[in-house]
Amino acid sequence: MTLETPVQSIILIGKAGSGKSSIANMLSEGDITPQSMCEVGDDAQRVTSNITTVKGRKWTVCDTVGLGDLEGEGKKAVDPALDLLREALIRGKRGFHHIAYVVPLGKLTTTEHKNLYALFKATFAGAEENFVLLITHCPDRRWVDDNMEVIKQIFGDIPVAWCSFPFYAFRNSRRQEEDREERMKSLTGLEEQLWKLNRMATVPKLSDKETADDTTKENFEKALRFFLMVGEFITKAVLVILEVVLH
Repeated sequence: MTLETPVQSIILIGKAGSGKSSIANMLSEGDITPQSMCEVGDDAQRVTSNITTVKGRKWTVCDTVGLGDLEGEGKKAVDPALDLLREALIRGKRGFHHIAYVVPLGKLTTTEHKNLYALFKATFAGAEENFVLLITHCPDRRWVDDNMEVIKQIFGDIPVAWCSFPFYAFRNSRRQEEDREERMKSLTGLEEQLWKLNRMATVPKLSDKETADDTTKENFEKALRFFLMVGEFITKAVLVILEVVLH
């Protein structure tokens, strides 16, 4: 006789295109399909623009807006991100077993993710016992073990989980079936990793909007301004190159 695994809850936070929605669909629905509740794209062009909470299978999953995606400048670009994060916390009235910072394997050591993780820690200060670093596009434990020292230098002493959920709608049927097999294997592994943490659900303490910590808010503003500035610079550079090529 096997005991039924109780439903657990997880909130997924990270940059656009990090794989949050793929994780949300896999945990809640058991696979990714064109009809999945959380929209998944083949690249970072299609991203979560709102908070989606899905209850299904053995999980309640909160998929949040991708950090660094917002358009606009200064305060106008910052307030929506803060509001959406607070909304996610309000929705999770019973708390979360896991508060996950999601990062792709290929972006693990970038300065951008170092800064975003600092904001993640500041936003969810007081709930460190429920933190987990969730590395996407990572097929096995061997890579994590081989690079654990580097991971700890960047993210500190935080539990690490990993997964790989490839989904490419344009691939032929054989490749799609191979991808599905990899997703199923990785889903089993991810669930086992999270369940082994044996956590209680907790509600992170976050100040009311009017009394939010000024330092945390200032850090959000600085980081998001930086992302917007870099994005604008890249766009202008591409336009200049196109103008030269076309003329």
